[in-house]
Amino acid sequence: MSTRVRRAFSLVEILVTVAILTIIAAIILPRYLRGGPKTSTGRSLQDEAPVQRAHGVECANALNQIRQAYTMATSADEEHRPQSLADLKSYGISDKMTICPVGKVPYVFNSATGQVQCPYPGHGKF
Repeated sequence: MSTRVRRAFSLVEILVTVAILTIIAAIILPRYLRGGPKTSTGRSLQDEAPVQRAHGVECANALNQIRQAYTMATSADEEHRPQSLADLKSYGISDKMTICPVGKVPYVFNSATGQVQCPYPGHGKF
């Protein structure tokens, strides 16, 4: 029995590897290379959903920070609750944070309960 030492790939092995990589590229690349129609913002239609989700996350984060600031304000002084979002400026809430980044509408603040909500459609769950 002869022992044969292999030092290189055969042509068949190289062709099979190239074929597999080509198939994988054909499946994956169209997802990233889509052109599609453009919207008024210059983005393609499939890019709009991620942008809207990102703005939704920004809105949810702002609401969360406002709620935390309200909690800090009420824990520091139980008798003097903030009456508006402007009262939370000393706790790090800026004017920009009191407006929804998507709808550009101010958040609704209930001073009796301390709840803050976004009036923009679809952001009520935040």
